[in-house]
Amino acid sequence: MGDDIDLYLHHSRRILKTIAKNITHTLNNIYVDVQLPHGGFYIFPDFGYYKDKLAKKGVTSSYELCNKILSETGVAMLPGSDFGRDQSELTCRIAYVDFDGKRALEYADKHPDLGNGFMDEVSPNIKCAIEKLGNWLCDL
Repeated sequence: MGDDIDLYLHHSRRILKTIAKNITHTLNNIYVDVQLPHGGFYIFPDFGYYKDKLAKKGVTSSYELCNKILSETGVAMLPGSDFGRDQSELTCRIAYVDFDGKRALEYADKHPDLGNGFMDEVSPNIKCAIEKLGNWLCDL
């Protein structure tokens, strides 16, 4: 029983770390400041780089940012102000748990390296959401 739990936790950590690395790498490449988390299942990006462009669209708060992104892309996130950040910061929290856990564990068990194929195979919704977000930012 203990070995099964250890293996489950090992693969769960690998899965979440792989998704987090993919998201943070993608967002950092388009000037969204986000740190790689060391645990958990969410990131806390800062869209401050886009402040002037967002202001031209009437977005000056994290709440407005989240609403605008949701209405224009379908990508849901929570405003940073819900987590004690100043409303004027363009920060938010994005959870990255929209994937089939059983399928992810099976994939992780068969693949010692969770490379590029992992996101396509196991977490296409997350990959698609981050791509939509990136495209939206690039179109500002």
